[in-house]
Amino acid sequence: MIYTYHAKDHTGNTVTGTLEAENDSGAAGRVRELGYFPMRIVPSRPLTVAPVQHQNGALGTSFAEGVAGGAFASSTLQPSTLTAVGPTPGEHWITRHLIYPIWTGVSLKDMAVFYRQFSAMIGAGVPIYRTLEVLRGQVPAGVLRKALHRISGRVEAGESISGALSEFPYLFPPLQRAMIAAGEETGNLDVMLVRIAEYLERDFNLRNMIKRETLQPKLTLVLSFLLPPLFIAVMHGVQAYLTAVVLPMVEIAIAALGFYIAGRFALQSATVAYAYDTIKAFIPYFGKTVRMLAIAKFSRAFAAMYAAGVPIPHGLMTSAEVGGNRYLAAAIGRARTAIQGGASLTDALRGTGVFPDTFLAMVGTGEVTGGLDLTLTKLADFFEDEAAVRLHQSVIALNTLFFLGVAAWVGYEVVTFYEGLYNGGEMKSLLNSN
Repeated sequence: MIYTYHAKDHTGNTVTGTLEAENDSGAAGRVRELGYFPMRIVPSRPLTVAPVQHQNGALGTSFAEGVAGGAFASSTLQPSTLTAVGPTPGEHWITRHLIYPIWTGVSLKDMAVFYRQFSAMIGAGVPIYRTLEVLRGQVPAGVLRKALHRISGRVEAGESISGALSEFPYLFPPLQRAMIAAGEETGNLDVMLVRIAEYLERDFNLRNMIKRETLQPKLTLVLSFLLPPLFIAVMHGVQAYLTAVVLPMVEIAIAALGFYIAGRFALQSATVAYAYDTIKAFIPYFGKTVRMLAIAKFSRAFAAMYAAGVPIPHGLMTSAEVGGNRYLAAAIGRARTAIQGGASLTDALRGTGVFPDTFLAMVGTGEVTGGLDLTLTKLADFFEDEAAVRLHQSVIALNTLFFLGVAAWVGYEVVTFYEGLYNGGEMKSLLNSN
């Protein structure tokens, strides 16, 4: 069968041609043997089917706009698959705008595995829309599977992968979409997918480290409210303990959960998020740890964007969003303005007053040597390790404070108990009887 291919060469230029192969996979392999990265492969068709493509124009238009398609066309494409893409079916406004931005049920680990599988299949020359269909059958049922079904249809209709992913920003944030778009444009999509997977794995490990280090203080805090009043159960029974201690604790927990959910919704406001992140970044001692973690996440994301060939001003802002701190993002926004005015990256970041001298010196070295992405990755490792040490120290200090607090509370309850015992008449009645 004769196939027409559209591909990218090692410089990112678009090349087209025809070749003979037994099937789609064989055609993709032949294109790779030529040293090109296949973007779209279609079998040569009789002229009688030309009106089908002209009817929608998706195939020709998407590629003409700078290889925006970034996908393989289907060899059995039907006119029905070229219909316009509308709102996501079965998805309510409340779900999309209120629930999914807070919780989707898809973990970072799930996404990292997805991207690694995606990269492996693209590297093997499997057509992109077919890769998405295969992955859709492998991921657990839920939000991600529904999203992949929708994305696969849009890609098969001729849309770029990054464009199709933009329909689901709660699953595929700007950093991932920007890196995928860069991979589509340069012909290094499989490499970009691996970089995204590595980034997500690092972020997953970092979050697990924070959860692990803060588990004991959380347990100590809960037990500090439950253990000291145990004398109520001894003196008055379990029912009295449940009524006087456990029930109020449950009510407090429900109220705290309500405040947490309300806070998550409030943080969707840029003004509230900026005020919260600013306060968090300047809490004595803990604020420095927060800033270190934010700078580490920013550095790792910016390194990936820079290596992908994304322009520095755009990469700065996208990476700043990944940092998870609006105060830091606002400072980086000022750096972006300075860069657009002609300043170097090091001078622009120095003008923010946020980044430490060590960070700026290393970035300056990376600019001079041309290895900025490697330098930023090393800086991310350094700041993550430093933040982990500070976090561990903080946990030890909190554990000590909680332990002393519980000990003081237990002592107070014991003293109060015996004081009531002696002053309540029990001891006087015992003495009079003798």
